[in-house]
Amino acid sequence: MIVLTSFKVMYAFMQKQQTLERVFWNKTNFHLAILNKVINSPKVFMLLRSPEARFISYFKDKFRQEPSRMLKEGRLQPNHLQQCQRLWLKHIGAPLNDVEACCHELIKTPIDEIVEWLPRSYKEDSHTIPQYYSLFASWRGISIRLNIEKAFLIDRDDHLQLFSQLTKIDISQKVNSTKKYLLKSFFRHHQRQ
Repeated sequence: MIVLTSFKVMYAFMQKQQTLERVFWNKTNFHLAILNKVINSPKVFMLLRSPEARFISYFKDKFRQEPSRMLKEGRLQPNHLQQCQRLWLKHIGAPLNDVEACCHELIKTPIDEIVEWLPRSYKEDSHTIPQYYSLFASWRGISIRLNIEKAFLIDRDDHLQLFSQLTKIDISQKVNSTKKYLLKSFFRHHQRQ
């Protein structure tokens, strides 16, 4: 069995599962993609999330939760900034050498500004690339679209229960939840000119 997912789509949860191994397509396992394409074995399941819910989770995690954690824990070295955070800070012209100031910049960033910026940057970070990219196994310029046995929307409890039943993965423990971070507003009103 292969489970396809993306960052912000139960990725941290799947990574913590003792019975699963993260796969990077390479010469030792690319045959699995070929077998899936030719004889539909191993079975491939895909986890998906509504793009809106995925974006909100991304925003809460990378622009609220993680910078707050970094400040609280004193992790103020430049290597603690993630790629998506660096991209945004570069976009607004914030110097990366003062990580404490960077964390404060991230925390005060309005969500609507990220929405406006994302179309120019979404392919530069794995947290925002389209979920359909995980449909493909790629290695050395060869790309195979995998056969999907079943796709599950993680926003739907009935889908998660069925995923749990079919894969025997206990989904009761949440990992990296961003629910406690409330958003004051979602989109800024733009006046027509």
